[in-house]
Amino acid sequence: MSDHVDKCVECGAKCCRYFCFQIDDPEEYSAFEDIRWFLCHEGISVHIDEDGDWYICIENRCKYVGSDNRCMIYEERPIICRQYDVDGCDFTGGDYRYQKLFTTPEQIEAYAREQLGPHGFDGPRTRARRRIERKQQAKARGRRKRRGK
Repeated sequence: MSDHVDKCVECGAKCCRYFCFQIDDPEEYSAFEDIRWFLCHEGISVHIDEDGDWYICIENRCKYVGSDNRCMIYEERPIICRQYDVDGCDFTGGDYRYQKLFTTPEQIEAYAREQLGPHGFDGPRTRARRRIERKQQAKARGRRKRRGK
């Protein structure tokens, strides 16, 4: 067994239990609202890394990690797995350092309010909610008219 596999078994295959994607930096209310929606789901976090880049992290265990924490398709594993280096992994590289970590919708909402200020947060939020409300009301009126009421 290789040193690589030994380390994976020892750490519990942490890297095989989540994946992260870089996302666009939110610059306006609607982008922060999208992130707030992401954080309403279980197993999701969003962070700003040391370089200021934004990432969404999805906790979702690889279906090919066996109960012994070994890859069940090791010889046929995807290229991204083959490129992963244990020298900087979750087990040997230590904790990640974030500028900010968001795990709840309330955290990102507070951050958005702070970053955008009242004019950039409250105004767009109110307008977006009113626009949706008007659309829903118009749709309801259309249904009532079709039913002849």
